[in-house]
Amino acid sequence: MIITDSQIHLWPPNTLERPWAQGAQPDLPSPMTVETYLPMMRAAGVDRAIIAPPGVCGFDSSYALECARRHPGRLAVTSRWNFFEDPKAERLATWLAQPGMIGVRAALLPGKLGELRDLDLLKRFWSAAEEHAVPLMLFAPGTLPEIENAARAHPQLKLTVDHMNLVGSTPDTIPGLVSDLARLARFPNVAVKLGALPLRSSETYPFTDLHPHLREVYYAFGAERLMWASDLTTSLKAQKADYAENLGLVREAYRDLGDNELEMILGGTASALFNWPIAAK
Repeated sequence: MIITDSQIHLWPPNTLERPWAQGAQPDLPSPMTVETYLPMMRAAGVDRAIIAPPGVCGFDSSYALECARRHPGRLAVTSRWNFFEDPKAERLATWLAQPGMIGVRAALLPGKLGELRDLDLLKRFWSAAEEHAVPLMLFAPGTLPEIENAARAHPQLKLTVDHMNLVGSTPDTIPGLVSDLARLARFPNVAVKLGALPLRSSETYPFTDLHPHLREVYYAFGAERLMWASDLTTSLKAQKADYAENLGLVREAYRDLGDNELEMILGGTASALFNWPIAAK
C-alpha cells in the first residue's frame, strides 16, 4: 500500500532571500524544512506527501516547488491562491506546467466572499480551473454553499473540501457540520480531505469520538472521494498527535474496510484526483 499524505506544511527559515509573510506565525518554533520532514515521513510509513505552503510563506510557492523538484515522486505541491492578484485566473492555463505542481489550494473565507463576488473573481476562477483541468483544494470554513454553487455550475471541476468541514468546530457542532458536508456528496465532482482530525477530537488516541463521523462521510462519498491528510504541524503544535497516531486514527476508524478501499483513502484518491501517478515501491 502506497500511503500519501494529502496535506503537509513545509517552510524554510526566515531569511532575506525568503522572508516570512509580515505578521504570520509558523505552527512550530523551528522551521519544518524538507530535511526535517523526510525522516519523520519515513518513520511513520508515509510514502508521499502534498505540500500546501503555509501562511508564513505568503503566496510564494518557491520553497515548496524546490522541495518537490528535489524529491520527485515523493513530494508535490498545491499552491495557495491569491484571488486579488488580478488577472491571476488566466495563469491557470499554464499552472500545471510548473514541475511538481499538481493543483491549487484556495481559501473561501466568509469575510471575503462578498468582495470576490462583486469583483467577479470567483466566477473567473471556477471557469478557468475547469477549463484547464486544475484540481482544487478548498479551505471553506462556513462557506460550503459556495462550493455547492461551483460544483453545480462547473461539473467537470474537481473540488476537494478541506478538513472534513470541521475547521473551528466544537464537539457539539461536529454532527451538524458533517451532515452539511454529506449533502454535497450528490455532486460527483466533490471530494473530501480527512485532514487535521486529531484537533477536532476531545479524546486522546485513537480519538474514537471521531470514528462515527468518519464513517458517515465514507457512507456518503465512498472511498474514491476521500483522502487522508495529516496537516502534521498543526497536530504537533496542539500536542494532540504524532505522525503515526494521525495516520492510525484513519486506520482505526476504517478498520472494517477492505484493503482496496483503505488504499484509496490513504493514497489512491489523491493520486487519481490530482493526477499524480503512484510509482511502484
